[in-house]
Amino acid sequence: MAVTNLAEKIEQEFEEQSLTLYEQALLLTVSDKATYTAAGEFVKPLKELEKKILDHYAPMKKAAHEAHKAITAKETEDLKPVREAMDLVRKSMNKYLADVEAARRKAEAEARAKAEEDARKERERLLKQAEKAESKGDEEKVEELLDRAENVYVAPVTVQADMTAKGDGVSVSAAMETEVVVCDLKAFIAGIVQRKLAPTMLEVKHAPLKAWVKANALTSFPGLVIREVPKARIR
Repeated sequence: MAVTNLAEKIEQEFEEQSLTLYEQALLLTVSDKATYTAAGEFVKPLKELEKKILDHYAPMKKAAHEAHKAITAKETEDLKPVREAMDLVRKSMNKYLADVEAARRKAEAEARAKAEEDARKERERLLKQAEKAESKGDEEKVEELLDRAENVYVAPVTVQADMTAKGDGVSVSAAMETEVVVCDLKAFIAGIVQRKLAPTMLEVKHAPLKAWVKANALTSFPGLVIREVPKARIR
């Protein structure tokens, strides 16, 4: 309890000092060399307070970090066989679904081919009838039969597959999901540029970008604004 009270007292002092310095900072305006120097001097107590706060919380953070690591490690250890088992089951289920989908597509292709063949035969039958009508000089019948042959309709063929199942307190279903893999990043970026698409799916990491610009001593690059700006460093 005494340790807790001491910690609370120290943190209260931090809060009071921080607010005081913050209020002073609000009133500070740098307008000439003298105030620029004064601003640099004002940062000194701020840095001192910053160090005190960091030192105060460092042991707590370290203890919390170690506890978090231990708990996370134990959690990972306990979850590993469970998640591996779930992965095995999902892989087996997905293999079955892939086989079902392959069979469905094959059946659909065969049904479509049969529908197209039936349509071909119907056209052929109508054309033969048109030939007979022509041999008899029945031009009206010929025109009718040719028109029917030209408009033989092949209905769209769709074969459904049952990918649902119900068990003891569980219902299983399946859905087609889009799988996307970036196999050539340069080609992907070039495609975005060529089609003038908004690259909202890309994220540029500032730190490595800045390091790359500095390492290559770049002063300009397409799509970038590179400039040198003064920033105060207080030691």
